Amino acid sequence: MDEPINFIYEDTDSYQNEISELYAYSEESEFFANRNAFEESMEDCGLPLNWQHMVQDQKSRAINYLMTTLDVSCRQTRIKSSRALAYLIQGTFGECLTLEEQAANSRDNVFILYRQGIFAAFVQQLLIETNIKSPPQEVSQQTNLTSTQIYNDSAELRLILSVLCTVVETMYHAKDSTDLSILEMRQQFLTELQYPFGDELLSVTLFQMLNNFCSGLAPHYPVKKIIFLLWKVVLITLGGTEELRNMKKESRLLHKLDPSCDNTIEVAQNMRPCSPPILPDGQPRMKSTFAGSLAPRKNVRKVFKQPAFDDAVFAYAKECLLSSLAELNQPDGESETPDDNGEMGNELHVLTRQIESLNDSTTDMFQLTPQTEDAGNNKSDDSEKDSSSSDSGIPADNDTAQSDKDEACMVDGIGLNPNEDDLDVLLGQINNSSTVESTQQQTPNVKSDVNTFQLESNRSNGDYKGLPWNPKVRRADLKEHLTDIRLKFLGYTLQNDLDTTFGLPPPIIEGVEVLRRHLYASTSEVQLDREEAMEKYPLTYSEMNPQFRDAAAEKLYRALLPRLPQYMIALLKILLAASTNPKNKSDKTESINIMAEINPDCGSSSIIQTMKMHADANRHKEVIIKGISAILILLLKHFKLNHIYQFEYVSQQLMFANCIPLILKFLSQDIYSYIVASKSTISAIDFPACVIGEQPELTTEAIELCSFQPYCWRNMFSCINLVRILNKLTKWKNSRIMMLVVFKSAQTLAKALSVRHSLFQLYILKLLKVQLKFLGRQWKKSNMKLISAIYQKVRHRLTDDWAYSNDNEARPWDFQAEEFTLQANINKFHRRRYQDMLNPITNGNSRRNSVMFNRSDKLNGFEDHADEDYDFGMSDVSRISPHFERNYERWLESEVFQRNIDWDKLLANINP
Repeated sequence: MDEPINFIYEDTDSYQNEISELYAYSEESEFFANRNAFEESMEDCGLPLNWQHMVQDQKSRAINYLMTTLDVSCRQTRIKSSRALAYLIQGTFGECLTLEEQAANSRDNVFILYRQGIFAAFVQQLLIETNIKSPPQEVSQQTNLTSTQIYNDSAELRLILSVLCTVVETMYHAKDSTDLSILEMRQQFLTELQYPFGDELLSVTLFQMLNNFCSGLAPHYPVKKIIFLLWKVVLITLGGTEELRNMKKESRLLHKLDPSCDNTIEVAQNMRPCSPPILPDGQPRMKSTFAGSLAPRKNVRKVFKQPAFDDAVFAYAKECLLSSLAELNQPDGESETPDDNGEMGNELHVLTRQIESLNDSTTDMFQLTPQTEDAGNNKSDDSEKDSSSSDSGIPADNDTAQSDKDEACMVDGIGLNPNEDDLDVLLGQINNSSTVESTQQQTPNVKSDVNTFQLESNRSNGDYKGLPWNPKVRRADLKEHLTDIRLKFLGYTLQNDLDTTFGLPPPIIEGVEVLRRHLYASTSEVQLDREEAMEKYPLTYSEMNPQFRDAAAEKLYRALLPRLPQYMIALLKILLAASTNPKNKSDKTESINIMAEINPDCGSSSIIQTMKMHADANRHKEVIIKGISAILILLLKHFKLNHIYQFEYVSQQLMFANCIPLILKFLSQDIYSYIVASKSTISAIDFPACVIGEQPELTTEAIELCSFQPYCWRNMFSCINLVRILNKLTKWKNSRIMMLVVFKSAQTLAKALSVRHSLFQLYILKLLKVQLKFLGRQWKKSNMKLISAIYQKVRHRLTDDWAYSNDNEARPWDFQAEEFTLQANINKFHRRRYQDMLNPITNGNSRRNSVMFNRSDKLNGFEDHADEDYDFGMSDVSRISPHFERNYERWLESEVFQRNIDWDKLLANINP
């Protein structure tokens, strides 16, 4: 558990691993069915049965024959052609000898078949096979189907989805190709995905399939393959991490902001993961000794001494010592007298003793010492130390050094002694100085061996001596700070003035300048200000980006908006079903059968088949969790970059659907075992290993050996995505932060720190930081290790008193007004930007079921008919007086026909 997890966060796993996760272990027989269908089709058209032995002309004839038979009306003929094409997409595994050869053949065949239109043809086959509009009388019949019937009904859909997933995955990884023709083909594929197939986008079709699956209209849908394809389509259409970073820079330039921004993933991966403060079973993590401390005796009560000084006080003292030493060592070029050298030597000697005493005091604060032992025992000689170690049963030399080394890394990682490395650098400078050689002999108690080891290890790891993030200040924080200090010192405030500091004390002015230097404006803040200005002055202000409708994220949001709440609920339902333990499955999740892709008849009473089915079921659930977490984080990040209110609407729908407690429930399990001890992968029967070469006989020992891995990539990927989603939902939202407090997430998140991965721990510590002010003083007092880790690894907001604020006795309902205000602003945004799409929803029956319009009339009804609304009065029925109805012809003649209007003059006055 003490070893860090060597995991590099990326958008996807390797190409081979992603393709192997697409297929279940029970689908092995279908691979040979595809091969037989290809050979029969080649016999029908008189071509060789071996694809590699064909010349180019024969391959073109075979592809044309298969594509032609794919469009016939006979369903059995279409399925046969689909299986033959699937065999080509799968790399003609029957003719391959190695896994690399199969992967290369699969890529080449995908590019060849895409030029012939295979992707569009299989999308049409998908639309034919999916029964999106199921008749109501068939719903009751479909809910009574057995597992075997569901598996057989999903065979054609699984075949079509497998081909589509392979094509999309191959096109996504083609971005690293150097062939210009392949890159042009990939760009053409991206353009094709952004246009609708039939009446709607492919991603919307897949979302609707998930919605029908969760509602019970189509229980035979292969949900894992649908989620897998949806994830890949969203990823390749919107872009991954690198594309997001580039789009963020462009967006900041468009909003006239500084394009420079930190790369969270790269910075976090360079940080050292901290050791967990508690074990997975909830027991405190505490060993016998720290580095360089005296080994305690047996049967003596140990007391862990907390630091008595604040980190800021310690840092200030260290900074003073460093500045003094720099002044002493600074060459001024002037000749010095022997008296001056003696004074400098004495000062340096005193300064060295101060550093030594400071280092010893900090070591004493954090070491485990017997309660009855006095301070004089700490300065015993080496023989007494060896005897005490042997009496207490402590291993000698190597074991002791190793344990000290581990504990030193733990202290440095968790942040108990954040300035120890800086003292090591300072001591290294003293040891390298020629003037300190004599004083070093007078200070034998300095632990130079431990310091030297830590210094060298830090240099080899490239660790930065300081906080990894630059602090930030929001404009709202600076405004609030200036308002408070003006009221305190001057007794008045200046509205919307962030520059005037007249009359304030010089220390306050200096603090304000520090805040201004770290002022950071996000694109979300600019978009919020723009929305407010557009609401007040609709004729003066317009969109910052006039071509915003051409963005891929905007097209996807417009397509998902009418039923977006239902789509989010469907994803969370499937996530709940995949995260629930079958022994504790509730009645609500039993109606959703996510195991339609696993053959229930392939299992038997043998131990081998039972182990295989158990691993296949767990792997199936893990892939579903991986896909849903990736879809949600992609949607949140791209919608936030496109427009902040799009992100807020999706976040609010996830919050209404209980996404926060669902993720907390997922994290409450043994996350360390879920990531490291996962036994759900059997490499010997993964595709394509299961169909290439001679297959060995599976035994219990072989399954155990094939399932061994240092960690599970997909589970680590899923956990990081879920905690990132939780951070997105709760950031700057007090009402949602209170949900974390109400559900007692602090203990769950602290247990999750047992996973030693820097990026995962960073997001866990962020979640702990936002709710720290609501946890109370006693919790802070008993979890100082977590507070130190938060201080060391999480970005600081200069005006946020997260660690030392008074106890906040806020209640969950104290912040409901924030959610109501946010919902009202979202409704205004939708009415302004998507009014043409929302009118059918407003007039239909779906208005009662949509969360978008809940409480909008009560919260914002008085603004529905503002003067700026061009459609004001269009829906009202106006009544004309009977007198005007009798004389309207006279009014028309006198006021319209006989009145002369100089339109040129009128237009000239309007447009000077």
